[in-house]
Amino acid sequence: IQLPLFLILVKWLPKFTFSIRYLQEIFKISGYIFITTLLIVLTGNLDNLFIGKIMGAKILGIYSLAFMFTILLSSQITSMMDRVLFPFYSRVQNDIALVKRYYLNSLLYYAIVLYPVMLLMLFFCSPILDFFFDSKWSTAAPVIRILAFVVPVQLFTHKSTLVYRSLGKPRLETFIYLLTLLFVMLPAVYLGSFHGVEGISLGIFAAACINLFVSLYFLNRELSITFKDILVKLKAPLI
Repeated sequence: IQLPLFLILVKWLPKFTFSIRYLQEIFKISGYIFITTLLIVLTGNLDNLFIGKIMGAKILGIYSLAFMFTILLSSQITSMMDRVLFPFYSRVQNDIALVKRYYLNSLLYYAIVLYPVMLLMLFFCSPILDFFFDSKWSTAAPVIRILAFVVPVQLFTHKSTLVYRSLGKPRLETFIYLLTLLFVMLPAVYLGSFHGVEGISLGIFAAACINLFVSLYFLNRELSITFKDILVKLKAPLI
């Protein structure tokens, strides 16, 4: 009903016009974003694929529970702010100093919320599991402890690729995700799979540490952000 009324009131009808130039301009951005989305899905499910294929549904269930209490919890919290920050970065993309300042501030806010939560999971995951679940899920505790270390490492450079996209560099974002998937995440999960679910968890942690240095390189190149800048900003939550 709304669409016909709108067309009647404004007295305008859309016309079909095909333009290769406009299509190329759209694909220049959306094409890379689409590829990046696929890479994110592949990277995020690589561990589940290996565990489900090699170790079976029971171990996959244990790992999924540990993942839910750590990495998934972190992503759910940070995604709310990420949706707000992306259009903001886009509006101020010509002021790199301002982008840098707000990016570092966002890391601080993430750390204030998530570092205490991960510390809680690290030391009290067993009582939490006993309280909410049956004793058969207690085997998830070691995996939770390992993944609880992954989140703080990831937060050091959380969503740095989102900044590159907002600066009009989606190709760089795609390149970074492809690089980390093929040369970091895939080898780490594959090698970890030889040592059970805890081995894969350790592989995820190793991949997060390597990705930290990759992200720091591009942050320094694009925004002049150093590891020292991040440590200074996160000094209070880390202490």
